[in-house]
Amino acid sequence: MKRRFRHIVAIVCLAFCMCFFSACEFPEWMGDPIQGSSSSGGSQSGQTSGGNQGGQTDGNQGGQTSGGGQGSTTPPATVTIPEGPFTVSVRTDAANITDSGRASQKMDVVFLSDYFDVKAAYSAGYTKLQVTIDFEAKEVDDGYQYVFLYSDTKCKGNSFFDKVVDEFYDPQDPSLLYEYRFEHGGTGKNTEWGAHSFSASLRMDRLKDDLYIRYGASGQGNDSWQNRNIVVTFRAVR
Repeated sequence: MKRRFRHIVAIVCLAFCMCFFSACEFPEWMGDPIQGSSSSGGSQSGQTSGGNQGGQTDGNQGGQTSGGGQGSTTPPATVTIPEGPFTVSVRTDAANITDSGRASQKMDVVFLSDYFDVKAAYSAGYTKLQVTIDFEAKEVDDGYQYVFLYSDTKCKGNSFFDKVVDEFYDPQDPSLLYEYRFEHGGTGKNTEWGAHSFSASLRMDRLKDDLYIRYGASGQGNDSWQNRNIVVTFRAVR
């Protein structure tokens, strides 16, 4: 009887102790006497010292600073532009050209800026603009015919070069880029339409935005002529 009573008392005391410890709060440094194993070596500790969350600090995110995408420096890509060649029909109708000065004649424009930026092309290493101009001409009077390429609308000079050279520069007419002289009728007058073509290699650093075409005439007496069907092919080259 006494032994059974002692067992009952022991069980009651054990139950009381368990309820007491469960209801009490303990300082963080002491740990939880019930769940102490989970804090010291379980999954929660692993998340702080060496688990998934800790790996995000020392692993993937850290790699973005020390050796990953955000911290690395990528060299800028080489700038490229549409090189062409491009072919443009500038004008189809006929224009009459006289010897009263190139500034007084018909002016045609090749809008290079519709295809690429000239300054950006030069900065990217494109040093030349290769141009081919095809057109039809006929004489009204016997004489010499001229086609001039300009970098802008300014036309300050009216002199002629005696021969075609690779580099044109007239200090009195600095916008002049190129001159093409021909004689449609040879030693006589030819009033029939005929095809003509010439090519030029222009310095990209002397261009500004677009290409401007002017015309002229010279000779004894009147030197009028006509042109039509102006077609320009161009491309940027390094």
